[in-house]
Amino acid sequence: MIEREERKREASRLRPTLANIAQQAFEAKKPKLKDGGTAGRWFSPLEIHVLPKLGHLTIDRITVSDIEDTFKPIWRDKPPTARKAMQRLDHVIRYASAKDNNIDITLCQRATTVLGDQGHKEVHVRALHWKDVPAVYSALSNSVTHLGFKFYILTVPRVSNVTHAVWAEMGKDVWTIPGERMKAGREFQVPLSWQAQGILKHVKVRFQDKTDFIFPSPSAHTRGVISENTWNKWLKTNNFNSTAHGFRSSFRDWAAENKICDRDLAEMCCDHMVKGSAERAYFRSDLIDQRAEIMQQWAEHVTGQTMDDFADGFEERMAGNLTEMHKAGIAPEVSLMDLIADDD
Repeated sequence: MIEREERKREASRLRPTLANIAQQAFEAKKPKLKDGGTAGRWFSPLEIHVLPKLGHLTIDRITVSDIEDTFKPIWRDKPPTARKAMQRLDHVIRYASAKDNNIDITLCQRATTVLGDQGHKEVHVRALHWKDVPAVYSALSNSVTHLGFKFYILTVPRVSNVTHAVWAEMGKDVWTIPGERMKAGREFQVPLSWQAQGILKHVKVRFQDKTDFIFPSPSAHTRGVISENTWNKWLKTNNFNSTAHGFRSSFRDWAAENKICDRDLAEMCCDHMVKGSAERAYFRSDLIDQRAEIMQQWAEHVTGQTMDDFADGFEERMAGNLTEMHKAGIAPEVSLMDLIADDD
């Protein structure tokens, strides 16, 4: 009897802790995670909210009450975070059960029942009415930070795709974002309006030799890329009630309210997964030509300029801009033709 109890105690001592198992589960899951899990988004909810309290325990010793006590502080105050952390913990426990039949895989399910309803109402991202977007665009300057913001508004990908964009991704009229930088993990092509192409030419003249990034951060030596918070802070300072991310919603509302295209095609412009009746047909093609027409209409709404409007007095305006750049010592070696020439 005494020997049997001693064996049980020894087995318990040899069992890995939750922290050990969590790391093993993470390593096993990495091949399916974006960038092999290097972004840390999968593991961080465990690392921040679970392991500090439960990481030292072996899983067979963790109780429903332990999980309840761990999650109480965030269950209703931070519902999305709590749900992610609970999902990760459940995955780790199930991973452990594959090697140990004594592990109770219902722990998280029962703890969730005990914790009760989170009472969480979805909070939508703050976004401007589409009619107000041109006011934002016209208020932006021609600093590299603001040119990046303008380009983002015209193309409406995710913010990080613009801030991390490099010149190798840019074609003459299409921007190809590699799969490793996309949320869906697959390559995505963004058609570029002539307004967006104009911004790229402007940036190429002024900043191309400074870094591989198209829109290098003014403090690249410390941060590397422009922070989304920089754009959010500017919006707040200038009394625009939106986040940078919210302009994707503004675009979607513009497309819907003006009947520019059907819902699925508008979703494709934002690289959202489409779920309408035409889903299969859409996934056989990226509909780049149709999306190019939509993004051109959006750019004309945002900038207030059609090609005909812009052509009138184009060279005079460009020459004036070039003169100002020379006065500021920005690009003394650049000619007018450098700014308006094709990239061929």
